Amino acid sequence: MRVMNTLCASLTALSIALSLSGCHAPALPKDTTLAIPNRFNATSSASTTAQLRPDWWVEFNDTTLNSLVHQALENNPNIAASADRLSAAMAQTAQAHADRLPQLSLSPQTSRRKASTATDKPWKVSSNGHESALSSSGLFLDTQPYATDWQAPLQLSWEVDLWGKLQASENVAGAQAEASQEDLRNARLSLVASVAQGYIQLRADQASAQLLSKQQAVQQALFENSQASQSAGITDLTAATQAQMALFALNNQQQAMSLHISDDIHTLEVLCGLMPGSLAGLRSSQHWPLNLPQTPASLPASVLKQRPDIRRDTDQLNAARAQVKVARADFFPSLNLTTSLGTESSSLSSLLSAGSLLWSLGARISQPLFDGGRLQANYQAATAQFEEAAHNYQATVIQALSDVDKGLTALQISKTSSETATRLVTASAQLTAQQQARFSAGMGTQDAVNQARLSEYQQQSALVTSQTAALQAWLTLRQALGE
Repeated sequence: MRVMNTLCASLTALSIALSLSGCHAPALPKDTTLAIPNRFNATSSASTTAQLRPDWWVEFNDTTLNSLVHQALENNPNIAASADRLSAAMAQTAQAHADRLPQLSLSPQTSRRKASTATDKPWKVSSNGHESALSSSGLFLDTQPYATDWQAPLQLSWEVDLWGKLQASENVAGAQAEASQEDLRNARLSLVASVAQGYIQLRADQASAQLLSKQQAVQQALFENSQASQSAGITDLTAATQAQMALFALNNQQQAMSLHISDDIHTLEVLCGLMPGSLAGLRSSQHWPLNLPQTPASLPASVLKQRPDIRRDTDQLNAARAQVKVARADFFPSLNLTTSLGTESSSLSSLLSAGSLLWSLGARISQPLFDGGRLQANYQAATAQFEEAAHNYQATVIQALSDVDKGLTALQISKTSSETATRLVTASAQLTAQQQARFSAGMGTQDAVNQARLSEYQQQSALVTSQTAALQAWLTLRQALGE
């Protein structure tokens, strides 16, 4: 009956606290959203929609690239660090969930104490080693200043989540964990894009180096012919000097290209988490041109919802919104229920007897009345952080739309440039064939053939540059679309 009276009194106090707290609790902020358009400006009106695969790098049809991506995802330390941060965030989510559950603990303990002898009572050590007090009649009392206490209490406490504060705290931790997961996805996407970009540049540099070698051979022949003509008095020294200067320039380009290739390989080794020299075999293997993956005629802008940075900012926005709910719930009273059940005895042998049983049951209501504006300031800070998260989300969406539009435009232009370069290569090859036919018929010169062939190799180098730009543009677009 006493327990019921206590609970009724607690509920009465709670209702009074509710009426007081409800008057000054602030309202929740309005949700902030940003509509995403149906499609991008740079796409056509074709009905074909995007079919984006998560392992998009395999569309280059290069087994070496696939292997490098696999090694990078397995070995890159930045990816491992992002995974560790995700594990920590998930553990914090589990901790926040545990705070909502009742807490049960067992605290067995024992103590030994001695009473003070600094009194006017005479004490004397008895025959059994204990001290006894002497009564006024001169008899020794059976009283000992030493005592032993044994306890085995089982304690249960629970904070009742009346206003959803604990649930909101769990939502904060959960949203932050999801944001960490998106950070991991974004790190993986950036890493794969960097590996693909480095690999494309490596293969392009190797193709350019091959063409430079061919140009060097042709220019060497032109230089030797000009020297022979100058020695025979057919031409002056100017032609030979110009041919030699052109040869020196090609030699310098070849040396610079060799350095670029070394840098490309070293960059890939770092991205893949490998020691220097691990990818030295890439120098001897060459593969060009790489396959340019197809791009759907129409890309719905809704695919941006899969971008890790947009999903991360969405999760951070949800976490900030939940944090506002936590700050608002602080204005309301909190209710804690506690109970304890156990035994206590001065002797270990009687600790489990019926007479040693003890228990307690309680409820505590806490309502802030005056805090100097701390709760209001905390709520304002949480609201400002929510507004900041909303603005960050809007900025990320706008930037994502811009990235994709620019990527689509760059891809279209680079593909057109690559097609033009291909036609120029075809035309220069035809010119070389014509000059070779004239020379074979005795109507042309070897220098004319070499000049035509040199021009053909230069057009092929320009084609490599255009193809590289198209591949890099597709890669940039694919990264902008997210996983």
